[in-house]
Amino acid sequence: MFDRAEPDPNLVATATPLAAFPSKKLASSPVSDRLAIAAIGIVGVLALLSFRDYGLSWDDYVHAEYGDLLLSFYASGFRDQRALSWVNLYYYGGGFDPFYGTQRYTVSVRIWQPGEPVAQSLRRLAHSVMMVLTVNDPPRFDVYALPILAGALVALLSLAGVPRLRDLPAAAVLFFFASIASAFVAAGWAYTGRFSVHVMPITCALAVCGVASLLGRGRPRRRSS
Repeated sequence: MFDRAEPDPNLVATATPLAAFPSKKLASSPVSDRLAIAAIGIVGVLALLSFRDYGLSWDDYVHAEYGDLLLSFYASGFRDQRALSWVNLYYYGGGFDPFYGTQRYTVSVRIWQPGEPVAQSLRRLAHSVMMVLTVNDPPRFDVYALPILAGALVALLSLAGVPRLRDLPAAAVLFFFASIASAFVAAGWAYTGRFSVHVMPITCALAVCGVASLLGRGRPRRRSS
């Protein structure tokens, strides 16, 4: 049938080296890469300058009202049936909207309150961020959250330019910071993992990349003379 070739012991499978960010190679990177980084920076500055002007989307009010109507529907023993004729949302079943209704006035708590002592705002900020990273509210150590905590630490060390870790993909590192950015603006209360779902995949990926980078995997090996 087919001849089976013996593997070459000197041949080592290598992965394509990852571009460093930040690094001195940035100046020699393709124009498109530099333009992309510049665009991300500009968007970030615009977001910081204008985030106080953001509000609810057109759909939020509808779902918030539907949540209140569903609560009344269940609390009245199914006698209050206004929820069954609210716009067209009865087609969706109302699976998550009751939770929207219960937190309508509490889930969005601004981290930075006008006239509030900075120390109190920082405590609220720490609680909000750690609630996401520990996957628990109130924040507490959980062995199942270790990959998320490890990935977050890897992202911070990569951004700080720590050797080996600074060579991780810039897109993955920046995606982590984008995914957790909301925790720096607003806080709420959550069941386990509610506000952590979107950071789990990227932090786990960063944790694996970080371990591989520290162990020297994915780098070309030199042949011994």
